[in-house]
Amino acid sequence: MRFTLAITLISFALLGSPPALADPWLRADGAWFATISHETEAGHGGSYDSAMVEWGLSPGVTLGLDIGLPTGGDAMAVAYTRLPLGQATGRPAIAAELGAGTKNDGQAFARVGLAIGQGIETGLGDGWWSLDGRADMGFDNNSTGQMDATAGLHLSDRGMVILQLQGGAGQGIDSYVNLAPSYAHKFGDGTHIELGLTTGLIGDRGTGVKLGSWLSF
Repeated sequence: MRFTLAITLISFALLGSPPALADPWLRADGAWFATISHETEAGHGGSYDSAMVEWGLSPGVTLGLDIGLPTGGDAMAVAYTRLPLGQATGRPAIAAELGAGTKNDGQAFARVGLAIGQGIETGLGDGWWSLDGRADMGFDNNSTGQMDATAGLHLSDRGMVILQLQGGAGQGIDSYVNLAPSYAHKFGDGTHIELGLTTGLIGDRGTGVKLGSWLSF
C-alpha cells in the first residue's frame, strides 16, 4: 500500500504564523508542527505526495524534515534548520533556512533559503503576506530554485483563505509559474484540513487538486 506523506504550508496556530512553503516564523520552544498532503494533476494522472515536520528546538532555532514523493520523479528528503534574521514586533519577520538532503538515486544536495513575511490587519479580518525563496544545489552541479509569494486572510476563528503564486526553474525541470488558491478549516485544537487548486500559468498549463492536513502540538 502506498503511503501519502507530506507537509505543505505552515500553520498560523503557532505564534500567529500563517501557512507557507518556507515561512519566516519560527516554532515556539518545544512546539511541534506536522502536515501531510496529496496533490493530483487532472488529465495527466500525475501526483505529488509530501510530508513535513518541524520542531522548535529553542526560541531561535527551528528544526525540520521535508519529504517529497512525486509520481515518476525522484523522491527526496531534506533535513533543515530555520534561523531568524529579524523578528522585531511590528516589522517583517526574516529568516534563513539551511539544510541538506538526498534523492532516491543517491544524489545529495544542499539547501539554502530566505523568507520574509508580516501579519497585516484588514477590514475583512487579520491576514499575512510572505515571500519565500530556496535553492537546492546538487553536488553533481544539478541545481533548482523555487520562489513563492503568499497572501492569506482569516475569515473567522476557524476558516481562512490562501492565495499563492509559485515559481520554479533549474536543471532537470521545466520552468513554471502556478496560481494556487486554497481554503483551510480548523477542526478541534491544532488540526486543519486544506482544500486547494493549482493552475499552471507558465510551463505546464494543467490544473491540479490538493488535499492536506496540518497538526500542531
